[in-house]
Amino acid sequence: MGFDARALGMGGAFVAVADDGFASSFKPAGLVQLKRPTFSASYRFMSLDRKLSFVSYQQSIKGGAAVGLYWINAGVSNVETRNYEGKVTGELTNHENLVNFNFAKRIIQQFSVGLNIRYSQSNLANLDANTVGFDLGVLFTPYEKLRIGLAADNIGMKYSWNSGKYW
Repeated sequence: MGFDARALGMGGAFVAVADDGFASSFKPAGLVQLKRPTFSASYRFMSLDRKLSFVSYQQSIKGGAAVGLYWINAGVSNVETRNYEGKVTGELTNHENLVNFNFAKRIIQQFSVGLNIRYSQSNLANLDANTVGFDLGVLFTPYEKLRIGLAADNIGMKYSWNSGKYW
């Protein structure tokens, strides 16, 4: 599920274009294309009482580099739990958070690299799991109207669930 209408309208084929406030969520190397500091936010009420929010801030820094930070929260609460007879036994919640730090650097005028460092936390029915991982991205612009991008996402991210507290 995406946040940027422009990227969604392109079917998610946004890696080589990523040049706005949602750039780092598609390709970290795209941050170097920002012309000014950018703040972006999105909030959705979805079916079945689910909620999804996104907040980000990114800016260029000296030396042809850029940094950014974003946070994604998704979840649902007040879900009834029932026993085998169908009687209500309580409520549970489910939520996930992702915090992402971005760094991008223009190596030469036509070539940029980027890195996202991610921390993800998930909670389901009082069970917690978290993980750390990263994304890598490159952007090559051999001509003004041609951009070639490559991104590898969620490298090293793996949740380890322990249900001992719940059961």
